[in-house]
Amino acid sequence: MVDTNSPTLVSVTRYGDVARLKVTFSERVTAATANVAANYTLGGGENITLAVLQPDGTNVVLTTGVIPIGTPDSLTVTGVKDVAGNLITSPGNQVSFSPKYEILFATADPGPLTFPGDQAVFNRLQARGFDVTLTKGIDVPIDGYTAIGNDRTTL
Repeated sequence: MVDTNSPTLVSVTRYGDVARLKVTFSERVTAATANVAANYTLGGGENITLAVLQPDGTNVVLTTGVIPIGTPDSLTVTGVKDVAGNLITSPGNQVSFSPKYEILFATADPGPLTFPGDQAVFNRLQARGFDVTLTKGIDVPIDGYTAIGNDRTTL
């Protein structure tokens, strides 16, 4: 069976902080087109400075200008091809998004999330629309709060 359908946007969620987004496509896309920041446009006018296709081939992490917590926004994608060569053409695919709450996720992981349990919690929180900021437990003061008032939770 020949694939003749263009990829579509499935979701847009925060990815670790207020200046990164994870874009999920319906199928694997090519790095040559997914890694082009100009193929993505935010409705709020924030700049997109970097687009990086993740190893699974369906997720792209965008580095953006700061998008304030809880601010509704939209993302439009054009010019991205799936691995069969089907192109998202103009006017493109558009998805609206708005994170629900900001969560400070303090973990014992030594670097990027490497522990399967931490990865599962992080992915589940993002899937539910939470804006998740990562930190290490040692970076949170002993009183259990940061300067911006986030509760300390170490998993």
